[in-house]
Amino acid sequence: MIIPDWHIPSNVKAFTVTKEDPAYSAPYPLRQVHQAGVVVLPYPGADRIEGDAALTHLPNVTCSIETADCLPLLVTNNLGTEVAAIHAGWKGLVAGVIEATFGSMQSQAKDCRVWIGPAICGQCFEVGEEVREAFLAKNPVFAEYFIKGAKAGKWYGNLAKIAKMILQDLGVAKVSLSEICTIEDLRCDSYRREKGTQRRMITGIYFIPSALIQCTN
Repeated sequence: MIIPDWHIPSNVKAFTVTKEDPAYSAPYPLRQVHQAGVVVLPYPGADRIEGDAALTHLPNVTCSIETADCLPLLVTNNLGTEVAAIHAGWKGLVAGVIEATFGSMQSQAKDCRVWIGPAICGQCFEVGEEVREAFLAKNPVFAEYFIKGAKAGKWYGNLAKIAKMILQDLGVAKVSLSEICTIEDLRCDSYRREKGTQRRMITGIYFIPSALIQCTN
């Protein structure tokens, strides 16, 4: 289990585990499609609902997403009364999954803090020209987060830094990065390192009832 290293209200609990971890339980798993759909939990029924982010305003409801190189982002407001989990691969970042999540929250972005969990790092995420162009079409400033690779038409992209810029542009002042690369750290499941594995890590967040003590640090 990886416990996020960030300063949050004491009633908020967050984690990254593998599906095999006995501590894992997700009553509301999402059918992730690398887009910008946001699901408010809890939802009725047992079937997976399509979406790449989940949020809740209710205590003891876990928001969780699955990753194996994509970015997992966890969000809490400073009061510990609203939380969200975001699955952000490169397609989701371009589609605006982060912006859509904050657009669906009751809390303002300036009153939230985010942890960006284990994901493929900027030295390992090799992509083609089409991926870089998709990001530049969204925001030309993203060019600074791509480094030309040794192979023709290849680039190395830093998804975590792109996500951090998006968050800061939204007004989120407190952004923490795990600095854990899923390819380099063998605790993590990695689609690229394991050549198409179906294994996934689960990153989740929930809050328990508590006296409202605002987190300001």
